[in-house]
Amino acid sequence: PIWGSYGIIRAWSTHGGGLLGQFNVTGSNDLMMQCDSIYCLTTDSRNKYLFVGDSVGYLSIFDVSRYCIDMPRISAIPQNKINLQLPPPFRMPPVKERLRCHVAPITHVEF
Repeated sequence: PIWGSYGIIRAWSTHGGGLLGQFNVTGSNDLMMQCDSIYCLTTDSRNKYLFVGDSVGYLSIFDVSRYCIDMPRISAIPQNKINLQLPPPFRMPPVKERLRCHVAPITHVEF
C-alpha cells in the first residue's frame, strides 16, 4: 500500500501495474472528516491486518486479507468515470478497531 495526505490509503498492483483500490482511513468521503495525514503503517506477519497511525492520534486496524482480491484495476476504468470522492469500486476493508490512542500524532506502529 501507499499512503498520502488526507488519510487516503491506495493499493497498487505490483504485477501488471494499476491502482486497485483506495480508501479513507476514517471511512468518510467528506474531506472535512478526514485526518490530515497517515504517519505510519504496518501489517502483521501474515499481511491479514493493516495497522495505521495518523496525525491526530488514532490507531486504525483493518482486515485486508481479502482487500482488492479479484477487483478490476482502476486504471482500466475510463478516466471520465473515476471520481476521487471514493465511489465504488473504492471500498474500505473491514474495520476491526479504531482507537484514539494519543492526543498527538502516532509516528510509529510495530506489530
